[in-house]
Amino acid sequence: MKAYLLALEIQDVEVGRVYSALPLHCTLVHWFWVDDSAKLLTAIQSIIETLPVQTLFVEDEEEFTGITKSGPIGVKVNKVMKTSGLAALHDAIATFLEEAGVTYVMPQYIHDGYIPHVTHQHSGRLNKGDKVQVSSVYLVDADAPEYGNERIVIRKFNFKA
Repeated sequence: MKAYLLALEIQDVEVGRVYSALPLHCTLVHWFWVDDSAKLLTAIQSIIETLPVQTLFVEDEEEFTGITKSGPIGVKVNKVMKTSGLAALHDAIATFLEEAGVTYVMPQYIHDGYIPHVTHQHSGRLNKGDKVQVSSVYLVDADAPEYGNERIVIRKFNFKA
């Protein structure tokens, strides 16, 4: 069983590439566990490809708490405005995932608890007031994401052009 994450692509990612830290992205659905991702791919694609490009409106910087093998750490992020379109996209995919039997690593961040954000990365960060057009979502996997395992980009889905 592996853990998966769905993210809105801000900086380019390469399918099949292994990352120790993902490029700049906005979390769409926080880590979830599932036995077989193959069953999910077609359904996720059918949701994404019918929707237009998403616009992200970057808000204030905050510090979230991340968990590592050594314990909790501070993680700098910028929150993203939870627009009705972004919330609807998250809810549609999360509802599908639940019907497919996934288990969320942190279910408190799903549906009403969804907090769209962009984690600061070595490769860059966004700033309050930035507006970003996002044309794709990618699925990433890791054996144990909470411990900083390498992440592999499995698939990229494009919004309707």
